[in-house]
Amino acid sequence: MYSHIFFDLDRTLWDFETTSNQTLYELNETYKLKDKGVDSIEKFINEYLIINERMWAEFGMNLIDKETLRHNRFHEALMLFGTDDMSLTKKISQDYSSIAPQKTSLIPFTIELLNYLKEKYTLHIITN
Repeated sequence: MYSHIFFDLDRTLWDFETTSNQTLYELNETYKLKDKGVDSIEKFINEYLIINERMWAEFGMNLIDKETLRHNRFHEALMLFGTDDMSLTKKISQDYSSIAPQKTSLIPFTIELLNYLKEKYTLHIITN
């Protein structure tokens, strides 16, 4: 009956949460955020996630553009830890956007599922 299956990449095949966390931990080390007021990367990630989710909702309602989202989510998170450094914010934002997509964490059994399905269907990946 069906000949094509479409998958959304994020959170369906690609483990976005693991990838994001790995990237944030890496940026924490790269930019020595502890020296800039971030006493706990876990607390920073929790605050960042709340801000990021709100900003994606604002983006979805056309209240902000993607560039504002990408920049302000880090600026607001850093501000919660007393860091108001626009240069640092810009670097973290750029690095996050370039590093995270290079990570390869998959949802468990993704490869097995795709190998099974590829014999029966034409597979497609879509993402925003």
